[in-house]
Amino acid sequence: MYAHTKARLADEGGYNTPLSLLVSGAIAGVPAAALVTPADVIKTRLQVVAREGQTTYNGLLDCARKIYKEEGARAFWKGATARVFRSSPQFGVTLFTYELLQRLFVVDFGGSVSTVS
Repeated sequence: MYAHTKARLADEGGYNTPLSLLVSGAIAGVPAAALVTPADVIKTRLQVVAREGQTTYNGLLDCARKIYKEEGARAFWKGATARVFRSSPQFGVTLFTYELLQRLFVVDFGGSVSTVS
């Protein structure tokens, strides 16, 4: 998603301004944050110590089954909106910083110094 959005926001010469990098990262962060919400719900339920009367879980599958049985499929998406609003800007800043540092140090993914000026 990031690569496609970045390409769409680039100018005619293929250059991305810092703002276009930030926006591309934030847009790509929306599905990235939303799609992992069910896994985050399960992880959080496993981490929290259950109080008296609350459901306890014995592993990933047990947790997923109990959530589905007791609360339904929608429970896996609890907090998705808040997660998107928190994670999307964070994703944008992270990718923006990565791109600027890559430009600053002029290093490609193979680890060699680029000959491009």
